Amino acid sequence: MSLPELLVGLFLTTIFMGLLHQLFQTTYRVGHEEMGRASTEQALHVVGNALQSDLKGTSPGGLSLVPDGSRVATHPISSVTDRGSLIYQDRLWLWAFDSNQNILTRSELLENANRRFEGPALRLEPAELMAVNPGERISRSLKNVTEFVVQNPPGVTAPHVGTPLRISMKVTRSELRTRSEITYETAVHLRTARL
Repeated sequence: MSLPELLVGLFLTTIFMGLLHQLFQTTYRVGHEEMGRASTEQALHVVGNALQSDLKGTSPGGLSLVPDGSRVATHPISSVTDRGSLIYQDRLWLWAFDSNQNILTRSELLENANRRFEGPALRLEPAELMAVNPGERISRSLKNVTEFVVQNPPGVTAPHVGTPLRISMKVTRSELRTRSEITYETAVHLRTARL
């Protein structure tokens, strides 16, 4: 083998190794991004399913919303009496979106001197709902949330049976180069007729 043949072979090997390195690097980056995206999608679906479960586990009278849809409180049904009356739990589930920290939390609100759970479902007024502090009893949270909305259809002021509540959540992962926004949208129909 002559020197020119050896140099050409070395040159071609270097080019081939460079291309192979780029291929492996791109494959790793894309695979890593897709795994991160899949993990975020899974977390978003788990939180979305928990929210749907909370909404379906109350009556329209036990559902509190703020006009912009950034906060939702549900008063869960505990049981039903022999006569068909609903008995509610002694807690509320509060879903609150903090746009400053881009975090969505689900926290448990228990009875206190200002808030009693006796009798029918508890529906908080929007101002009261905005004033509620989520507290320390946070059961779920989701970070990097850039949008969270739970709203009635246009023209409907208070939830009632058959009303489809629109749920929309958006998570943004800035470290992803492509498709950095992951969206979750669905509608929940309230079915319990007793208030």
